[in-house]
Formats: sequence, structure tokens, C-alpha cells
Amino acid sequence: MTKLNPKGGAPTMVQSPVQTTGVRAHTEEGHRGYERDAKSELFLLAVANMVGEDTFYEGASERDARYRDLIHAVVAEDPEWVAALVPYLRDTMQMRSASVVMAAEYVRAGGPSGRAVVDAALQRADVPGEILAYWATRYGRAFPKPLKRGVADAVQRLYNERAVLKYNTDLLRGGWPT
Repeated sequence: MTKLNPKGGAPTMVQSPVQTTGVRAHTEEGHRGYERDAKSELFLLAVANMVGEDTFYEGASERDARYRDLIHAVVAEDPEWVAALVPYLRDTMQMRSASVVMAAEYVRAGGPSGRAVVDAALQRADVPGEILAYWATRYGRAFPKPLKRGVADAVQRLYNERAVLKYNTDLLRGGWPT
């Protein structure tokens, strides 16, 4: 018996945001487990997802596709929950790429208030370019209005003289952007 686990103490009822469906499933290694609902699966993937990186069990393209599919499924089910997850990922978890991809896919899935979600994901002056590059690479150069307006809100909030000098490396090399 440890001193931090005294005998006779009241059992604590722990409630996790990660929920299972109760349906038995198998893990990647064939062991018994349980399926999780889409929100729980998205949460666990989002807080551990280094976008574009291979993992032991999953290649980068498969993992990123699963991430996009989960975002679209949960936005259709509960868009407010996903909208609240984006700033949590960016601010609390410090997951820049995962929050940027989630914000872009939130807009792609047609979630309401996409402009505010995109603005919440962009916290540094170099990230507006990243979300636009992600969108252009994945979906082409036809940017939807919530994405454009969210980026515009973030740019107005983030850009000042210091940010331009810090994040625009062309200025540091002596050239001006054309």
C-alpha cells in the first residue's frame, strides 16, 4: 500500500472525455479492445498528430486522410465541439499544424462560423501563409470566403512592424517582397 493510495479511501469516479462505444474491437496487434466514438477518436488523433509524419502503425498519407475524414464526420455531427477544439489545440496543446489543418478542414466541411475558427487557429504571423498553402496544395487556389476572411482577421490582428521583421526573412536579407 502506498502513502498516496490510503486504504479505505473513497474510490474516485473518473470520467474521461474519451468514450468507447461498447463494441469490442481489436487493436493493431490483434489484442482485444473497444471501438471509440468519432469525437473521442478525433480528440486522441488531434492531440498526438504531427501532420505529415509517419508513425509506427500508420503512414503519413493514411493518417492525414483519417484525420480529415474524422474532422468532416464530427463537424457534421457537432460543429461547435470542433470549433472549440481548434483553439484548445493551438493554445493549450501548442499544436500548430494540427490546428491549422483542422481549421481548414472545418471550413471545407461547411462548419458554421468558419471565419472565427480559422482566426482562432492562426496565432503567429507566419501561419496565415501556412493555411493558405495547405488549402492551395490540397484543394486548389479557389479559397472559400470563410477561409479568406478568417485569414484577413488574423493578419490584421497579428501583423505589425516587429512581426514583419521577425517572420519575413526576405526583409532580413535586404530585399523587399514584390
